[in-house]
Amino acid sequence: MTDILNALMQVLDEGEILRTEQDIASYRKDEACCFQAPDLIVLRPATTNKVSKIMEIFYREGQAITTRGGGTGLAGGSVPDHPERAFILSTERLNKIRSVDPIANIMVAEAGVPLQRAKDQATKYGRDIAISHGAVGSSTIGGNISTNAGGINVIRYGMAREQVIGVEAVLADGHIINAGMKLEKNNIGYDLGRMMIGAEGTLGIITAVTLKMRAQQTHHVTALVACASVEDTMGMLKFMRDHMGDDLSAFEVMSRSAILFCCDYTEVKLPNLNSSSPWMVLIEASSGRSDEALEVSFNAAIEKAFEEEIIHDGVIAQSEAQRHSLWALRDGIAEAFSGYNRPFMRTDMAVPVSKIPDFIHRLETDFTRACPEAILIAFGHAGDGNIHINLIAPPDGNDHVFASKIPKFALSAEMIALELEGTVSAEHGIGRTKRDALKRMISPQEFALMQALKRSFDPKLILNPGAILQDASSIERS
Repeated sequence: MTDILNALMQVLDEGEILRTEQDIASYRKDEACCFQAPDLIVLRPATTNKVSKIMEIFYREGQAITTRGGGTGLAGGSVPDHPERAFILSTERLNKIRSVDPIANIMVAEAGVPLQRAKDQATKYGRDIAISHGAVGSSTIGGNISTNAGGINVIRYGMAREQVIGVEAVLADGHIINAGMKLEKNNIGYDLGRMMIGAEGTLGIITAVTLKMRAQQTHHVTALVACASVEDTMGMLKFMRDHMGDDLSAFEVMSRSAILFCCDYTEVKLPNLNSSSPWMVLIEASSGRSDEALEVSFNAAIEKAFEEEIIHDGVIAQSEAQRHSLWALRDGIAEAFSGYNRPFMRTDMAVPVSKIPDFIHRLETDFTRACPEAILIAFGHAGDGNIHINLIAPPDGNDHVFASKIPKFALSAEMIALELEGTVSAEHGIGRTKRDALKRMISPQEFALMQALKRSFDPKLILNPGAILQDASSIERS
Protein backbone atom coordinates (compact mmCIF):
# COMPACT_ATOMS: atom_id res chain seq x y z
CA MET A 1 0.00 0.00 0.00
CA THR A 2 2.83 2.40 0.87
CA ASP A 3 4.56 1.70 -2.45
CA ILE A 4 1.35 2.36 -4.36
CA LEU A 5 0.68 5.61 -2.53
CA ASN A 6 4.23 6.83 -3.09
CA ALA A 7 3.91 6.08 -6.80
CA LEU A 8 0.51 7.77 -7.00
CA MET A 9 1.85 10.92 -5.37
CA GLN A 10 4.34 11.19 -8.22
CA VAL A 11 1.44 11.19 -10.69
CA LEU A 12 -1.42 13.05 -9.00
CA ASP A 13 -1.67 16.59 -7.67
CA GLU A 14 -2.89 17.69 -4.27
CA GLY A 15 -6.66 17.23 -4.13
CA GLU A 16 -6.56 14.29 -6.50
CA ILE A 17 -6.03 11.83 -3.62
CA LEU A 18 -8.63 11.75 -0.83
CA ARG A 19 -8.11 9.78 2.39
CA THR A 20 -9.84 11.50 5.32
CA GLU A 21 -13.25 10.21 6.33
CA GLN A 22 -14.74 13.66 5.87
CA ASP A 23 -13.58 13.69 2.25
CA ILE A 24 -14.45 10.11 1.34
CA ALA A 25 -17.74 9.56 3.19
CA SER A 26 -19.93 10.29 0.16
CA TYR A 27 -17.98 7.80 -1.98
CA ARG A 28 -18.83 4.83 0.22
CA LYS A 29 -22.27 4.28 -1.26
CA ASP A 30 -24.55 4.54 -4.23
CA GLU A 31 -28.33 4.14 -4.32
CA ALA A 32 -28.07 0.39 -3.67
CA CYS A 33 -24.99 -0.41 -1.58
CA CYS A 34 -22.82 1.01 1.17
CA PHE A 35 -19.15 0.13 1.69
CA GLN A 36 -17.74 0.22 5.21
CA ALA A 37 -14.15 -1.07 4.82
CA PRO A 38 -11.83 0.84 7.16
CA ASP A 39 -9.32 1.90 4.50
CA LEU A 40 -10.77 3.64 1.44
CA ILE A 41 -8.73 5.89 -0.85
CA VAL A 42 -10.35 7.98 -3.59
CA LEU A 43 -8.39 9.05 -6.67
CA ARG A 44 -9.67 11.93 -8.80
CA PRO A 45 -7.45 12.26 -11.90
CA ALA A 46 -8.12 15.24 -14.16
CA THR A 47 -6.78 13.82 -17.45
CA THR A 48 -6.86 10.60 -19.43
CA ASN A 49 -3.05 10.42 -19.25
CA LYS A 50 -3.24 10.44 -15.46
CA VAL A 51 -5.78 7.62 -15.54
CA SER A 52 -3.36 5.73 -17.76
CA LYS A 53 -0.45 6.25 -15.34
CA ILE A 54 -2.63 5.18 -12.39
CA MET A 55 -3.51 1.94 -14.15
CA GLU A 56 0.12 1.27 -15.01
CA ILE A 57 0.85 1.40 -11.27
CA PHE A 58 -2.13 -0.72 -10.31
CA TYR A 59 -1.45 -3.30 -13.01
CA ARG A 60 2.15 -3.63 -11.92
CA GLU A 61 1.10 -4.13 -8.29
CA GLY A 62 -1.97 -6.26 -9.04
CA GLN A 63 -4.12 -3.81 -7.05
CA ALA A 64 -7.89 -3.70 -7.63
CA ILE A 65 -9.70 -0.45 -8.36
CA THR A 66 -13.36 0.54 -8.78
CA THR A 67 -14.49 3.29 -11.15
CA ARG A 68 -17.16 5.74 -10.03
CA GLY A 69 -19.23 8.30 -11.88
CA GLY A 70 -22.03 10.27 -10.23
CA GLY A 71 -22.83 7.60 -7.65
CA THR A 72 -26.49 7.39 -8.70
CA GLY A 73 -26.45 3.70 -9.65
CA LEU A 74 -29.10 1.30 -8.43
CA ALA A 75 -27.10 -1.94 -8.63
CA GLY A 76 -24.01 -1.29 -6.52
CA GLY A 77 -21.64 -1.20 -9.49
CA SER A 78 -19.58 1.75 -8.25
CA VAL A 79 -19.18 0.57 -4.66
CA PRO A 80 -16.15 -1.65 -3.90
CA ASP A 81 -16.71 -4.60 -1.61
CA HIS A 82 -13.18 -5.38 -0.47
CA PRO A 83 -13.36 -6.24 3.25
CA GLU A 84 -10.25 -4.33 4.34
CA ARG A 85 -9.12 -1.63 1.92
CA ALA A 86 -10.10 -0.34 -1.50
CA PHE A 87 -9.35 2.27 -4.13
CA ILE A 88 -11.98 4.22 -6.04
CA LEU A 89 -11.18 6.11 -9.22
CA SER A 90 -13.70 8.93 -9.51
CA THR A 91 -14.14 10.47 -12.95
CA GLU A 92 -15.55 13.72 -11.54
CA ARG A 93 -12.54 15.80 -12.67
CA LEU A 94 -12.65 14.40 -16.18
CA ASN A 95 -15.30 17.02 -16.79
CA LYS A 96 -14.50 18.80 -20.06
CA ILE A 97 -16.70 18.98 -23.11
CA ARG A 98 -13.89 18.72 -25.61
CA SER A 99 -15.77 19.67 -28.75
CA VAL A 100 -19.18 20.15 -30.32
CA ASP A 101 -19.68 19.75 -34.07
CA PRO A 102 -23.19 20.79 -35.15
CA ILE A 103 -22.45 19.82 -38.76
CA ALA A 104 -21.55 16.25 -37.93
CA ASN A 105 -24.04 16.32 -35.02
CA ILE A 106 -21.52 15.00 -32.49
CA MET A 107 -20.21 16.02 -29.08
CA VAL A 108 -17.03 14.74 -27.46
CA ALA A 109 -17.49 14.77 -23.69
CA GLU A 110 -15.31 13.41 -20.93
CA ALA A 111 -16.64 10.75 -18.60
CA GLY A 112 -17.22 13.05 -15.62
CA VAL A 113 -19.41 15.56 -17.45
CA PRO A 114 -22.87 15.58 -15.82
CA LEU A 115 -25.56 14.47 -18.26
CA GLN A 116 -27.56 17.67 -17.76
CA ARG A 117 -24.54 19.83 -18.66
CA ALA A 118 -24.03 17.87 -21.87
CA LYS A 119 -27.69 18.34 -22.74
CA ASP A 120 -27.52 22.05 -21.93
CA GLN A 121 -24.47 22.44 -24.15
CA ALA A 122 -26.21 20.65 -27.01
CA THR A 123 -29.20 22.97 -26.61
CA LYS A 124 -27.00 25.94 -27.48
CA TYR A 125 -26.67 24.45 -30.96
CA GLY A 126 -30.33 23.52 -31.32
CA ARG A 127 -29.52 19.89 -30.52
CA ASP A 128 -30.07 17.40 -27.70
CA ILE A 129 -28.42 14.35 -26.17
CA ALA A 130 -31.17 11.74 -26.26
CA ILE A 131 -30.67 10.25 -22.80
CA SER A 132 -33.14 11.35 -20.15
CA HIS A 133 -34.00 9.85 -16.77
CA GLY A 134 -34.56 10.79 -13.15
CA ALA A 135 -30.84 11.26 -12.34
CA VAL A 136 -30.17 13.58 -15.28
CA GLY A 137 -28.80 16.30 -13.01
CA SER A 138 -26.29 14.20 -11.08
CA SER A 139 -25.37 11.19 -13.21
CA THR A 140 -22.36 11.48 -15.50
CA ILE A 141 -21.75 10.66 -19.15
CA GLY A 142 -19.32 7.89 -18.26
CA GLY A 143 -21.73 6.34 -15.78
CA ASN A 144 -24.59 6.45 -18.26
CA ILE A 145 -22.54 4.76 -20.95
CA SER A 146 -20.85 2.27 -18.60
CA THR A 147 -24.26 1.02 -17.43
CA ASN A 148 -26.00 1.44 -20.81
CA ALA A 149 -28.65 3.60 -19.14
CA GLY A 150 -32.26 3.69 -20.31
CA GLY A 151 -34.90 6.24 -19.35
CA ILE A 152 -38.02 7.82 -20.74
CA ASN A 153 -36.99 8.28 -24.39
CA VAL A 154 -35.88 4.72 -25.20
CA ILE A 155 -39.13 4.21 -27.10
CA ARG A 156 -37.88 6.76 -29.64
CA TYR A 157 -34.09 6.83 -29.48
CA GLY A 158 -32.99 3.56 -27.90
CA MET A 159 -30.70 2.94 -24.93
CA ALA A 160 -27.52 4.87 -24.14
CA ARG A 161 -25.62 2.49 -26.45
CA GLU A 162 -27.49 3.97 -29.42
CA GLN A 163 -26.23 7.47 -28.61
CA VAL A 164 -22.53 6.54 -28.85
CA ILE A 165 -20.26 6.87 -31.88
CA GLY A 166 -16.84 6.42 -30.28
CA VAL A 167 -15.23 5.62 -26.94
CA GLU A 168 -11.91 6.57 -25.38
CA ALA A 169 -10.93 4.21 -22.59
CA VAL A 170 -7.98 3.13 -20.47
CA LEU A 171 -7.35 -0.59 -20.23
CA ALA A 172 -6.19 -2.49 -17.16
CA ASP A 173 -2.51 -2.12 -18.07
CA GLY A 174 -2.80 1.61 -18.75
CA HIS A 175 -3.03 1.39 -22.52
CA ILE A 176 -5.35 4.02 -24.04
CA ILE A 177 -7.74 3.02 -26.82
CA ASN A 178 -9.38 5.65 -28.95
CA ALA A 179 -12.03 3.82 -30.91
CA GLY A 180 -13.65 5.73 -33.76
CA MET A 181 -14.05 8.92 -31.77
CA LYS A 182 -15.33 11.05 -34.65
CA LEU A 183 -16.32 8.55 -37.32
CA GLU A 184 -19.87 7.33 -37.72
CA LYS A 185 -18.67 4.85 -40.38
CA ASN A 186 -15.65 2.90 -39.21
CA ASN A 187 -15.75 -0.82 -40.03
CA ILE A 188 -12.57 -2.11 -38.41
CA GLY A 189 -13.71 -5.53 -37.22
CA TYR A 190 -14.06 -5.92 -33.47
CA ASP A 191 -15.23 -2.64 -31.96
CA LEU A 192 -13.17 -2.61 -28.76
CA GLY A 193 -14.52 0.75 -27.63
CA ARG A 194 -18.15 -0.29 -27.78
CA MET A 195 -17.37 -3.33 -25.65
CA MET A 196 -16.96 -0.85 -22.79
CA ILE A 197 -20.64 0.14 -23.08
CA GLY A 198 -22.61 -1.65 -20.37
CA ALA A 199 -19.45 -3.27 -18.97
CA GLU A 200 -19.58 -1.17 -15.76
CA GLY A 201 -15.83 -0.56 -15.68
CA THR A 202 -14.92 -4.26 -15.67
CA LEU A 203 -13.16 -4.23 -19.07
CA GLY A 204 -11.70 -0.72 -19.05
CA ILE A 205 -12.24 2.78 -17.74
CA ILE A 206 -14.21 5.05 -20.06
CA THR A 207 -12.56 8.48 -20.08
CA ALA A 208 -14.40 10.19 -22.95
CA VAL A 209 -17.25 9.48 -25.36
CA THR A 210 -18.38 10.82 -28.70
CA LEU A 211 -22.15 11.22 -28.49
CA LYS A 212 -24.68 11.64 -31.24
CA MET A 213 -26.57 14.90 -31.03
CA ARG A 214 -30.20 14.75 -32.09
CA ALA A 215 -32.39 17.53 -33.43
CA GLN A 216 -33.80 19.43 -30.49
CA GLN A 217 -37.47 18.77 -29.94
CA THR A 218 -38.82 22.26 -29.39
CA HIS A 219 -42.50 21.39 -29.28
CA HIS A 220 -44.15 18.91 -26.94
CA VAL A 221 -47.72 17.76 -26.41
CA THR A 222 -48.51 15.76 -23.31
CA ALA A 223 -51.55 13.95 -21.98
CA LEU A 224 -52.48 11.87 -18.96
CA VAL A 225 -55.18 9.35 -19.81
CA ALA A 226 -57.08 6.67 -17.90
CA CYS A 227 -57.42 3.04 -18.97
CA ALA A 228 -59.71 0.41 -17.55
CA SER A 229 -57.12 -2.37 -17.72
CA VAL A 230 -53.46 -2.99 -18.40
CA GLU A 231 -54.57 -4.58 -21.70
CA ASP A 232 -56.08 -1.23 -22.67
CA THR A 233 -52.78 0.53 -21.96
CA MET A 234 -51.15 -1.76 -24.53
CA GLY A 235 -53.97 -1.05 -26.95
CA MET A 236 -53.33 2.65 -26.44
CA LEU A 237 -49.62 2.15 -27.11
CA LYS A 238 -50.32 0.55 -30.48
CA PHE A 239 -52.94 3.19 -31.24
CA MET A 240 -50.55 6.10 -30.55
CA ARG A 241 -47.74 4.49 -32.49
CA ASP A 242 -50.08 4.05 -35.44
CA HIS A 243 -51.23 7.67 -35.28
CA MET A 244 -48.08 9.55 -34.15
CA GLY A 245 -45.30 7.44 -35.64
CA ASP A 246 -41.81 8.59 -34.68
CA ASP A 247 -43.20 11.70 -32.97
CA LEU A 248 -44.19 9.52 -30.02
CA SER A 249 -41.37 10.10 -27.53
CA ALA A 250 -42.65 8.78 -24.19
CA PHE A 251 -45.28 6.32 -23.04
CA GLU A 252 -45.25 5.87 -19.26
CA VAL A 253 -47.69 3.49 -17.60
CA MET A 254 -48.61 3.91 -13.92
CA SER A 255 -50.87 1.84 -11.71
CA ARG A 256 -53.32 3.86 -9.63
CA SER A 257 -51.57 2.55 -6.52
CA ALA A 258 -48.33 4.09 -7.84
CA ILE A 259 -50.00 7.46 -8.34
CA LEU A 260 -51.58 7.46 -4.89
CA PHE A 261 -48.24 6.43 -3.38
CA CYS A 262 -46.60 9.39 -5.12
CA CYS A 263 -49.20 11.81 -3.78
CA ASP A 264 -48.91 10.39 -0.26
CA TYR A 265 -45.12 10.76 -0.01
CA THR A 266 -44.40 13.85 -2.11
CA GLU A 267 -45.99 17.25 -2.61
CA VAL A 268 -47.31 16.25 -6.04
CA LYS A 269 -51.06 16.67 -6.45
CA LEU A 270 -53.37 14.29 -8.27
CA PRO A 271 -54.76 15.88 -11.46
CA ASN A 272 -58.43 16.73 -11.50
CA LEU A 273 -59.80 13.64 -13.21
CA ASN A 274 -63.18 12.03 -12.72
CA SER A 275 -61.76 8.56 -13.19
CA SER A 276 -60.72 6.10 -10.50
CA SER A 277 -59.24 3.88 -13.20
CA PRO A 278 -56.67 1.28 -12.11
CA TRP A 279 -54.22 2.40 -14.82
CA MET A 280 -53.00 5.76 -16.09
CA VAL A 281 -50.71 6.54 -19.00
CA LEU A 282 -48.55 9.61 -19.50
CA ILE A 283 -48.11 10.13 -23.23
CA GLU A 284 -45.85 12.64 -24.92
CA ALA A 285 -45.14 13.44 -28.54
CA SER A 286 -42.48 15.89 -29.60
CA SER A 287 -41.18 17.49 -32.74
CA GLY A 288 -38.87 20.18 -34.03
CA ARG A 289 -41.58 21.28 -36.43
CA SER A 290 -44.62 23.50 -35.95
CA ASP A 291 -46.30 22.95 -32.60
CA GLU A 292 -49.68 23.58 -34.25
CA ALA A 293 -49.31 20.59 -36.59
CA LEU A 294 -48.16 18.38 -33.72
CA GLU A 295 -51.04 19.48 -31.48
CA VAL A 296 -53.63 18.89 -34.20
CA SER A 297 -52.52 15.33 -34.87
CA PHE A 298 -52.04 14.53 -31.15
CA ASN A 299 -55.42 15.94 -30.10
CA ALA A 300 -57.13 14.11 -32.95
CA ALA A 301 -55.53 10.85 -31.85
CA ILE A 302 -56.62 11.31 -28.22
CA GLU A 303 -60.15 12.17 -29.30
CA LYS A 304 -60.35 9.10 -31.52
CA ALA A 305 -59.06 6.92 -28.67
CA PHE A 306 -61.98 8.20 -26.55
CA GLU A 307 -64.41 7.39 -29.34
CA GLU A 308 -63.06 3.87 -29.63
CA GLU A 309 -63.22 3.49 -25.83
CA ILE A 310 -59.54 2.64 -25.49
CA ILE A 311 -59.38 5.39 -22.85
CA HIS A 312 -62.23 6.84 -20.83
CA ASP A 313 -60.82 9.95 -19.17
CA GLY A 314 -57.82 12.20 -19.53
CA VAL A 315 -56.31 15.64 -19.61
CA ILE A 316 -54.08 17.30 -22.20
CA ALA A 317 -51.55 19.82 -20.92
CA GLN A 318 -52.46 23.33 -22.08
CA SER A 319 -49.23 24.99 -21.01
CA GLU A 320 -45.63 24.18 -20.18
CA ALA A 321 -46.47 24.46 -16.50
CA GLN A 322 -49.24 21.87 -16.86
CA ARG A 323 -46.89 19.61 -18.80
CA HIS A 324 -44.35 19.78 -15.97
CA SER A 325 -47.08 19.03 -13.42
CA LEU A 326 -48.02 15.86 -15.30
CA TRP A 327 -44.40 14.77 -15.49
CA ALA A 328 -44.02 15.52 -11.79
CA LEU A 329 -46.58 12.80 -11.16
CA ARG A 330 -44.51 10.22 -13.03
CA ASP A 331 -41.13 11.39 -11.69
CA GLY A 332 -42.54 11.65 -8.19
CA ILE A 333 -43.20 7.92 -7.92
CA ALA A 334 -39.49 7.12 -7.74
CA GLU A 335 -38.92 10.15 -5.51
CA ALA A 336 -41.62 8.95 -3.10
CA PHE A 337 -39.56 5.90 -2.15
CA SER A 338 -36.90 8.15 -0.63
CA GLY A 339 -39.52 9.39 1.83
CA TYR A 340 -40.99 5.96 2.53
CA ASN A 341 -39.33 4.53 5.65
CA ARG A 342 -40.91 1.08 5.66
CA PRO A 343 -39.66 -2.08 3.89
CA PHE A 344 -40.26 -2.34 0.15
CA MET A 345 -39.12 -4.38 -2.83
CA ARG A 346 -37.78 -2.58 -5.90
CA THR A 347 -37.05 -4.20 -9.26
CA ASP A 348 -35.79 -3.28 -12.73
CA MET A 349 -37.46 -5.77 -15.05
CA ALA A 350 -38.52 -5.84 -18.65
CA VAL A 351 -40.53 -8.28 -20.73
CA PRO A 352 -41.50 -8.23 -24.40
CA VAL A 353 -44.03 -5.41 -24.74
CA SER A 354 -46.86 -7.70 -25.82
CA LYS A 355 -46.38 -9.76 -22.64
CA ILE A 356 -46.76 -6.88 -20.17
CA PRO A 357 -50.41 -7.73 -19.30
CA ASP A 358 -49.54 -11.37 -18.62
CA PHE A 359 -46.56 -10.23 -16.52
CA ILE A 360 -48.69 -7.92 -14.39
CA HIS A 361 -51.51 -10.44 -13.88
CA ARG A 362 -49.13 -13.22 -12.87
CA LEU A 363 -47.38 -10.93 -10.40
CA GLU A 364 -50.68 -9.82 -8.88
CA THR A 365 -51.76 -13.43 -8.44
CA ASP A 366 -48.42 -14.49 -6.98
CA PHE A 367 -48.12 -11.58 -4.54
CA THR A 368 -51.76 -11.77 -3.46
CA ARG A 369 -51.32 -15.42 -2.62
CA ALA A 370 -48.11 -14.79 -0.64
CA CYS A 371 -49.07 -11.52 1.08
CA PRO A 372 -52.64 -10.39 0.38
CA GLU A 373 -52.34 -6.99 2.04
CA ALA A 374 -49.10 -5.90 0.37
CA ILE A 375 -49.50 -3.14 -2.24
CA LEU A 376 -48.16 -3.56 -5.76
CA ILE A 377 -46.66 -0.37 -7.20
CA ALA A 378 -46.15 -0.70 -10.96
CA PHE A 379 -44.88 2.03 -13.26
CA GLY A 380 -42.43 2.52 -16.06
CA HIS A 381 -41.55 2.71 -19.70
CA ALA A 382 -44.16 0.46 -21.26
CA GLY A 383 -43.07 1.37 -24.78
CA ASP A 384 -39.90 -0.68 -24.29
CA GLY A 385 -41.30 -3.28 -21.90
CA ASN A 386 -39.53 -1.91 -18.81
CA ILE A 387 -42.07 -2.00 -15.99
CA HIS A 388 -40.70 -1.23 -12.52
CA ILE A 389 -42.39 -3.59 -10.09
CA ASN A 390 -42.36 -2.52 -6.46
CA LEU A 391 -44.08 -4.05 -3.48
CA ILE A 392 -44.67 -2.08 -0.29
CA ALA A 393 -45.58 -3.33 3.16
CA PRO A 394 -49.22 -3.84 4.16
CA PRO A 395 -50.62 -0.69 5.85
CA ASP A 396 -51.09 -2.44 9.19
CA GLY A 397 -48.62 -5.27 8.74
CA ASN A 398 -45.51 -6.35 10.61
CA ASP A 399 -42.54 -4.70 8.90
CA HIS A 400 -40.06 -7.29 10.13
CA VAL A 401 -42.11 -10.17 8.74
CA PHE A 402 -42.64 -8.39 5.43
CA ALA A 403 -38.93 -7.55 5.11
CA SER A 404 -38.01 -11.19 5.67
CA LYS A 405 -40.20 -12.16 2.70
CA ILE A 406 -38.75 -9.63 0.23
CA PRO A 407 -36.02 -11.94 -1.17
CA LYS A 408 -38.66 -14.57 -1.89
CA PHE A 409 -40.94 -11.98 -3.53
CA ALA A 410 -38.06 -10.69 -5.67
CA LEU A 411 -37.06 -14.17 -6.81
CA SER A 412 -40.64 -15.00 -7.68
CA ALA A 413 -40.99 -11.83 -9.76
CA GLU A 414 -37.66 -12.54 -11.41
CA MET A 415 -38.67 -16.05 -12.42
CA ILE A 416 -41.95 -14.81 -13.90
CA ALA A 417 -40.06 -12.22 -15.98
CA LEU A 418 -37.60 -14.84 -17.23
CA GLU A 419 -40.37 -17.30 -18.08
CA LEU A 420 -41.83 -14.55 -20.27
CA GLU A 421 -38.49 -14.11 -22.08
CA GLY A 422 -37.67 -11.00 -20.09
CA THR A 423 -34.81 -9.65 -18.01
CA VAL A 424 -34.29 -8.60 -14.39
CA SER A 425 -31.89 -5.83 -15.40
CA ALA A 426 -33.56 -3.59 -17.93
CA GLU A 427 -31.70 -0.30 -17.51
CA HIS A 428 -29.71 -0.17 -14.26
CA GLY A 429 -26.97 -2.72 -14.94
CA ILE A 430 -25.88 -5.84 -13.05
CA GLY A 431 -23.47 -4.29 -10.54
CA ARG A 432 -23.12 -6.38 -7.42
CA THR A 433 -26.77 -6.81 -6.52
CA LYS A 434 -27.77 -8.84 -9.60
CA ARG A 435 -24.79 -11.15 -10.10
CA ASP A 436 -26.75 -14.25 -9.09
CA ALA A 437 -29.64 -13.22 -11.32
CA LEU A 438 -27.28 -12.86 -14.29
CA LYS A 439 -26.57 -16.60 -14.15
CA ARG A 440 -30.28 -17.28 -14.44
CA MET A 441 -30.70 -14.87 -17.35
CA ILE A 442 -28.05 -16.31 -19.67
CA SER A 443 -26.79 -19.76 -20.59
CA PRO A 444 -23.65 -21.30 -19.03
CA GLN A 445 -21.95 -20.95 -22.41
CA GLU A 446 -22.72 -17.21 -22.55
CA PHE A 447 -21.56 -16.77 -18.98
CA ALA A 448 -18.28 -18.56 -19.78
CA LEU A 449 -17.76 -16.25 -22.76
CA MET A 450 -18.25 -13.21 -20.51
CA GLN A 451 -15.67 -14.60 -18.08
CA ALA A 452 -13.24 -15.23 -20.92
CA LEU A 453 -13.73 -11.70 -22.22
CA LYS A 454 -13.07 -10.34 -18.74
CA ARG A 455 -9.83 -12.32 -18.45
CA SER A 456 -8.74 -11.17 -21.92
CA PHE A 457 -9.21 -7.46 -21.20
CA ASP A 458 -8.20 -7.67 -17.54
CA PRO A 459 -5.85 -10.64 -16.98
CA LYS A 460 -5.03 -9.65 -13.40
CA LEU A 461 -8.74 -9.09 -12.60
CA ILE A 462 -8.18 -5.66 -11.08
CA LEU A 463 -10.94 -3.65 -12.80
CA ASN A 464 -14.02 -3.32 -10.61
CA PRO A 465 -13.81 -6.87 -9.24
CA GLY A 466 -17.12 -8.23 -8.04
CA ALA A 467 -19.21 -6.21 -10.47
CA ILE A 468 -21.25 -8.21 -13.03
CA LEU A 469 -19.23 -11.40 -12.49
CA GLN A 470 -18.14 -13.07 -9.26
CA ASP A 471 -15.07 -12.12 -7.29
CA ALA A 472 -11.66 -12.70 -8.84
CA SER A 473 -11.01 -16.08 -7.20
CA SER A 474 -14.27 -17.45 -8.57
CA ILE A 475 -13.34 -16.35 -12.11
CA GLU A 476 -9.94 -17.96 -11.78
CA ARG A 477 -11.45 -21.24 -10.62
CA SER A 478 -14.04 -21.39 -13.40
